[in-house]
Amino acid sequence: SVAFLSDSIKVIIVGGISPHDLADLMGEDLEVHHEEAKGPAGTLAKVADALPGLGIVAAVLALILMGAAYVLARKIENFSIVDIAWSFNFTPIAVAAAVLGSAVLERRLVMAALVALWSLRLAVHLARRVAALHPVEEGRYLELRRRWSADVNASFLRFFMLQGLLNVGLSVPFMFVCMNPSSSPGLGMTLGVVVFVISMGGEALADAQLDAFRKDPANAGKVCQDGLWRYSRHPNYFF
Repeated sequence: SVAFLSDSIKVIIVGGISPHDLADLMGEDLEVHHEEAKGPAGTLAKVADALPGLGIVAAVLALILMGAAYVLARKIENFSIVDIAWSFNFTPIAVAAAVLGSAVLERRLVMAALVALWSLRLAVHLARRVAALHPVEEGRYLELRRRWSADVNASFLRFFMLQGLLNVGLSVPFMFVCMNPSSSPGLGMTLGVVVFVISMGGEALADAQLDAFRKDPANAGKVCQDGLWRYSRHPNYFF
């Protein structure tokens, strides 16, 4: 407001403008100041308006892919593949957000690339683990089979669909990034990439340490307490 008044006084002192034109000029300046003041709120409102449509697209993608994974799980009699499907699903959701988003292209491309890199690495890692155990399911899914023995197939179908919905919920930040109409990416995106690199590197190292622990016959039946896995425990917990 001080800058606005100062600029207006300068125009009056210098002269060369009629009172009518000065009033119009002040009105235009007020509109500019008003738009700048509501910038963050306006940005949030635009993102919120676009989010439901993108969320529906993401939900359809996730549920279709989870449905296909469930059919495959029934065919091979191994429900452990739900972990692979859950990890993979973030890639098509992120790509859809990048394609349909209204943010600057650079921001959308970086977001989609980072999510896909993390998602596919984890999916491949889990696929190798599931394949090494197949046809035996991982312990927690054997336990779920036991608990749901009265209606195992329907129970696992609900479980798969729930994982798909979790994919969508956890993807909301990706959608916000791709719908953000603000100016070109800057320091915030750079810091985000740095955090991503550190986190993904830590997750990959923790997974490798767990694999090494499991391959040692002396560790049969033990809980891994080695390296970063001691703190990570699971890809979702720390990294």
